Amino acid sequence: MNFALISAVAVLAGSALGGVTSLASTLLGQRSQLRAQQIAGQTAKLETLYGDFIDEASRLLAHALDHNSPQPSDFVGVFAIIGKMRFLSSAAVIASGESVIRSIVETYLEPNRDLAEIRAGMEKGALDPLREFSNACRAELQYLKLPSSRLAA
Repeated sequence: MNFALISAVAVLAGSALGGVTSLASTLLGQRSQLRAQQIAGQTAKLETLYGDFIDEASRLLAHALDHNSPQPSDFVGVFAIIGKMRFLSSAAVIASGESVIRSIVETYLEPNRDLAEIRAGMEKGALDPLREFSNACRAELQYLKLPSSRLAA
């Protein structure tokens, strides 16, 4: 048996194994970084979309408190945002957003409120239809940031 040949083969095999291990480690690291960038981009999109919905719904709710006759065109912005959320967001966020819109429509159908009634409603927590929506959005964004959710995707 030629020990020099065995040593040379062992050195080459060890070197090849080390190279493959290094390559695999690099590829996994790059894949992980790419996935983290995708999650960050998706999270930023959703944060913007949810913020736009909150802005538009808040504007409509404030208008509904002292008006009884909205124009259908007043709802275009909020319906457009809900439409975008339908292909980006979870079912819980969409259902909560639709609930906010129903609440705004109901507020338009109620008698106008003066400042004292608005204050009383705020103290009871009755004038916050966006709370559930905000909580659903926060839960979804936290889920996206969890390491276990990245592994499942």
